[in-house]
Amino acid sequence: MHAPPPGDFTAIWMEERIKANGLAAAMRDDDSVVSSLLVDPSSPYSAVADLPKRRLGGAPWGKALRQMKDEFDAPMTDDEAKRAVAWDLGLTNALPGLSAGDQPVAFAGDTLVQASLIKAGVSVDIFLQSLSLFGKRHYAVAAYYAVAVQVLRDRIPALPAARRRASGVREMAVFRFLLADGLMDIVGSDWSYLSHMLESEMSGWHAGRVTIHGHREIPVAFRVARVAAAYRQSLPYEGHPPCNANGTGDRAVAASRPYDATRELCLPHATDRAVHAWYRRVLEAQVAQDESHHGLWPIELAPALVSLTYARSGRETMPHGELFARHAGHTETADRLLIEDRMRGAFSDEDAAEVLDSHIAAHMCKERGR
Repeated sequence: MHAPPPGDFTAIWMEERIKANGLAAAMRDDDSVVSSLLVDPSSPYSAVADLPKRRLGGAPWGKALRQMKDEFDAPMTDDEAKRAVAWDLGLTNALPGLSAGDQPVAFAGDTLVQASLIKAGVSVDIFLQSLSLFGKRHYAVAAYYAVAVQVLRDRIPALPAARRRASGVREMAVFRFLLADGLMDIVGSDWSYLSHMLESEMSGWHAGRVTIHGHREIPVAFRVARVAAAYRQSLPYEGHPPCNANGTGDRAVAASRPYDATRELCLPHATDRAVHAWYRRVLEAQVAQDESHHGLWPIELAPALVSLTYARSGRETMPHGELFARHAGHTETADRLLIEDRMRGAFSDEDAAEVLDSHIAAHMCKERGR
């Protein structure tokens, strides 16, 4: 599937759906949207459906298309809008096919690693440096900071040099990260800054922007997961690899669900949602396998693991667990607010889904920098 054109159709459509049908209906209609866009919604490797034959339709869809044309001067065809929604909601894979634009991307000739890196919108130098700092045993954490540094570097040219400091853009943090020989070479304030900056980026909805490789950006949480997938794909597998040479899953070997800890998921073939679910499991496992190693990490790395700590306390078994996975692109702040509400005893697990719905909708519909 080719990357859709830029433009935040998804958020405009969501706003129109909320106006027409109410918050609860708009947020809980995920299954029907996914069923309309995927050939086999139960498979982590599902292809996107023949979109011209699928109808999402209704008045909200038509109004959103008209807004894209009349108010934002970014017209989309019906097919382009469907592709944008599928892309933004994490329903597409990272099989080779996207070009790298003007940014050279190469990783030891591995086209599958390259494909994930292009979709994640991360530069090779940042990709390699983050893995060098954190090591192969902790590539899931390395992915988090690779995206954080990339987001920061992308912000730098957008602001005049005289305004960067006042705007909170610390360009030296990028240079210190790239020049470091080890984690301890980076000042503690940089770790805090990068963690908080990426959390802030995750707290809002930023779909429709263009990456350094010239393609439509996927939500930040999916970018992190895709970088982790690129790291994993670059490492050797024990036994037969889960993917065929062209990147498609080997059905005899590959896991059939992202939470399967007994078999490897074919990451290039899996959808962004499936890769994100895989990433959360891997991140937890990598931290748990070596708790004592945390003492060797700068204390400022702790904020990056706040959500992970909550997940390890049983979040996946809670009634609203699937909502987190479905709306991974914009739930970081919802997640953190939900933790705070639960700690205050504000509601039971059974009520949590409704609170999460409100948090998600609030952050999807806030300022989008139109």
